[in-house]
Amino acid sequence: MVRAAHRSGCRGLVIGFESLDAGLLAKAGKSFNDCAALRRDLPMLHDEGIAILGCFIFGFDGEDPSVFRTHG
Repeated sequence: MVRAAHRSGCRGLVIGFESLDAGLLAKAGKSFNDCAALRRDLPMLHDEGIAILGCFIFGFDGEDPSVFRTHG
């Protein structure tokens, strides 16, 4: 699907990153945001020449500054 997207002209995607803590995402009912899948899939997108524009939310409910050490 990624190759087909590139062939069709896709050169970039905007992806929202609300938290890198899967437990907090699940508590917020956002189980569709799969951190492990993103770590696996982002390099595949780059390999196909598709750029990523990341939109980040800092301070998700239940996070503190340690999130940067834990998930950075």
